[in-house]
Amino acid sequence: MPLVAPPPRYAAAAEPGPTDGEPAGLGVPAGVVALSGDPLHPPAEARRWRALLPVAVLHTTTLDALGADPAVLGRAAVLGWLQASARG
Repeated sequence: MPLVAPPPRYAAAAEPGPTDGEPAGLGVPAGVVALSGDPLHPPAEARRWRALLPVAVLHTTTLDALGADPAVLGRAAVLGWLQASARG
C-alpha cells in the first residue's frame, strides 16, 4: 500500500497573517515576492506587506514562472533583500 500524505488542514489564506504593527518592528531589510495569478497569496497582500515593512523591496513574478523553475521565488526574494539592504 503506497504512503499518501494527509491533506492540509488549512489553506494559507485562512491563516491569520501578522498584524499591521508587527512588520513595522522588523529591524532588518526584507525582500517580498508577489506571484501574479496566485489566489491564495494575492499580490495586493504582498504590496501591503511591503508598505508595512520599514525597509523592503517587492518583486513580482508569475505562477507560470514558478512552475517552470521553483527557484524563481527564492531568487526574487534574495534580489529584493539585496536591494533593500543597499537602501537600509
